[in-house]
Amino acid sequence: EGASALLRFTDGTQVTLGSGTQASLSEEGQRRVRLDAGTITLRVVPQPSGKPLLVHTPTASIEVQGTMFSVSANSEQTTLRVQEGSVLLSRLADDTSVAVPAQHA
Repeated sequence: EGASALLRFTDGTQVTLGSGTQASLSEEGQRRVRLDAGTITLRVVPQPSGKPLLVHTPTASIEVQGTMFSVSANSEQTTLRVQEGSVLLSRLADDTSVAVPAQHA
């Protein structure tokens, strides 16, 4: 409890996992994070054109070109807080998308 882990993709993108977080990371073809439960904070370096970093939760899909944000998720909801830049969030239930700007949740 109270522990965290800092992971880095080969491009320098940082992913901090909060205590009790269940997540997996992949770099095959495109950087991806699967967040099943818990909280992650990401500092994403600019990504190649057409290959945003993708974050998948049980209820949402997130596309990121380069920014800083945090995501909390469980089986029923996803909460996104953007510190810098802009993040595209898509709700899986109805495929509704919204661009979330800096300093918004």
